[in-house]
Amino acid sequence: MDRFIYRLCSTTNHIGSPPVFYSRNDINNGRNKFASVYSVTGEDAFYVQEAKTAAGFRGTVWSRRLWVDLDTTEAAAAAQSKVKELGYDHVVYDTGNRGCHIGVARDALPSHTLPQQDKAWAQANIPGADLGLYWHLHLIRLPGVLHEKTGKPKRLIYSQKGGTLQLPSWTPRDLGQPGRIGEASGYRSEQEKGNCNLQSSGRPSIFKAWEVMQHFVPTGHRRQLVELAVALYRAQVTKEEALWVVRELNRAYTIPKDDSDLLRIVDWAYNET
Repeated sequence: MDRFIYRLCSTTNHIGSPPVFYSRNDINNGRNKFASVYSVTGEDAFYVQEAKTAAGFRGTVWSRRLWVDLDTTEAAAAAQSKVKELGYDHVVYDTGNRGCHIGVARDALPSHTLPQQDKAWAQANIPGADLGLYWHLHLIRLPGVLHEKTGKPKRLIYSQKGGTLQLPSWTPRDLGQPGRIGEASGYRSEQEKGNCNLQSSGRPSIFKAWEVMQHFVPTGHRRQLVELAVALYRAQVTKEEALWVVRELNRAYTIPKDDSDLLRIVDWAYNET
């Protein structure tokens, strides 16, 4: 994952600031106060910097831990108890104010849906979690940085070894609506499932083969959409999910294709290949 790099901001957590990216090895250089929760590929970092804004970015991201932000003392205490109960490997940082940041070890491939997957898990399992954290390039305070209101540093409270969170397969809601990234469909808490590690449904994930997706930098050409649909078919992704992914790639085109054309492309890939 060394080819993934982080967006950093030197003074404020402000989306309008020109984005600057550093490698993971340079993240703690003493000059920065915030870093993005998720890291991005070098290619995406280049284009975001060229655009001089991170607003609207929805590309491929990754992080080793699922981070949870709690803003109150009560919510922080309850969340720590819950994660301990679930038995996950995790770290807990005092934010320098009343809350805490909890980093839960989880096994996940890089994808553009990872923030939505993390959000769904936090919403289902950690009451009081700040759900605004789960944006592709949202910033989070770095360890050791002083809180602007209290003057206290973000510091490690404790770390605990344990199991690794397995996120369920991502099933977006409202598959029939073009261009919409839905929330997780039918997502239940771990307590409801009666299982510490959430397991997938058994069918292949869209991102089980990362190499299928990493070659599809938006070009604007119809042929690319056809190639993506065929690749998803060969990876045994369901037709409904394939249509959703093709629509998401199409959204990144300067001149998107008509949705009727996307339907024909996916129909062809799944019926004629």
